Amino acid sequence: MKIDELNIEDLKFGVLSFGEYQTPYVESDFHMLTRTIQAFRDYLDSIEKVEQMLENSKKLKTGNLVANCIGENESLISFKDDYFQFYTASISYDFCLKLHFEIWLKLLPKLIAFMENENKKSVTYKF
Repeated sequence: MKIDELNIEDLKFGVLSFGEYQTPYVESDFHMLTRTIQAFRDYLDSIEKVEQMLENSKKLKTGNLVANCIGENESLISFKDDYFQFYTASISYDFCLKLHFEIWLKLLPKLIAFMENENKKSVTYKF
């Protein structure tokens, strides 16, 4: 699936909890985008990790990072022809999402802002 445009304001943000573990939850009208973000949540479950992903994504876009944002063979975020390409074997071998770079580079700071706001609260919100 290829996503050229996405209204970031229409995304829903929340928190998933698995016992003591918490991770952000992002939901959109694009089912494949939602599944992809959830598949990569291990790399997005802390502000530091999201900041690192943002930094690596910028480097990848400018050609200053080799091939993959996260350095694993089973889960890939690569960049080609203005699109970040997400692949993870945990979903399926033929599952690939192509997301225009502007969407991804707007989504990550919005996710950081959400997480910073949640960290200031004493109550955890869940879907």
